[in-house]
Amino acid sequence: MAELHFAAAPVVAGAALLFLLAGGCRPNAADHVTARPARHFAPPDAAARALLARALSAPRRAPLLRARAVITRWQQKGPAAVSVLDVIEASGGRFRLTYAAPEAARGRVVVSDGASVWQYEPRSQVVLKRPAARAALGAKSGGASSGAVLLMGTKAASDGDALHPEITRRAEQAAGRPTRTLLLRDAKGRLVERRWVDEATGWSLRTEEYDPASGSLSRRVELFRVSLGKPVPAALFRPAFPATARVVTARAVRVAGATGEARRLGLPTAVRGYRLRSVVRPPARPRSFLPPAAAGGETTHLVYSNGARCVSVFVTENVGAGLLHPQTGWRSVPLGARRVGFAQEEPGRGRSAVAWVRTNRRFVAIAPLPLEDLLPISRLFAGGEDLVEPE
Repeated sequence: MAELHFAAAPVVAGAALLFLLAGGCRPNAADHVTARPARHFAPPDAAARALLARALSAPRRAPLLRARAVITRWQQKGPAAVSVLDVIEASGGRFRLTYAAPEAARGRVVVSDGASVWQYEPRSQVVLKRPAARAALGAKSGGASSGAVLLMGTKAASDGDALHPEITRRAEQAAGRPTRTLLLRDAKGRLVERRWVDEATGWSLRTEEYDPASGSLSRRVELFRVSLGKPVPAALFRPAFPATARVVTARAVRVAGATGEARRLGLPTAVRGYRLRSVVRPPARPRSFLPPAAAGGETTHLVYSNGARCVSVFVTENVGAGLLHPQTGWRSVPLGARRVGFAQEEPGRGRSAVAWVRTNRRFVAIAPLPLEDLLPISRLFAGGEDLVEPE
């Protein structure tokens, strides 16, 4: 998702490092696969529904996995973006990600013991410690770890009930293992996602996401050198970084305290069925930790959940007076009688974002929702009397 600029500073600069926001790209017209939409299809198949449920629950049912993951995202312009990383998954939300590519991320290590996440950035020699999403939302939330979410299709994970699953008859393999191929279509019969589901464990060994409007392939996650079900040493899920690395810590606020924090920021505690679940305050760190463009203020992360999906709201303090200047892909949207913000949507990934400014603070709401669903929620978040006019 493109950065949204306020004056000369990006709205969410530093947030990707702080909170591991997943980036997304549109397909490259010169390098894509076109999926023809089906004109009609049969009523939902119980076997296909069961296979989809098995695939989505695999990280909890069969959590022991080691593999090399290659994640390819097709962009609107330029070459495809490719990330290569070694992934280790275990029970209790534990995981370890070691990046080999792209060059800017080489050597990055993200490790979690289920309660905390440590992200090591070798170039800056900084380790950021933050609460694991599972711990922040509560172990009973049933959420998969960040490592598992990275490997799972975003559309099926967030909107599986609205998709029509089909099992193809053709037997195929992925990572050298027998799989069953699952197609997911939207209400219009357009292909949204294709999964190669491991017959033995239910893990998705290859996942492809499509832009339903164009039929173009937008994202592929493929696993290689897969090992399933074998014990993993516990030491791999504990932080072990160079002694020269500086550790900074983000703090989670319990829900009782989170209510007061939301009120301080001028945000509600419940909106359209989404209730405030957690607040992560910025770490106490040297200002030099953030990129220069983000040095103007600290960012707080609030998570709202309706039990099935989450909406993240990032609030940056002390942004000063000025206007929001969107980059390509963002458009102005009304957020009330006297307020204008900017929005961006990625239809191929079912994700959108809305940004606005109020009382010297910058707000960015991000969710795995279409923009038509996120906008009404954002209008309630953005309530207030300050006026922000587009250029």
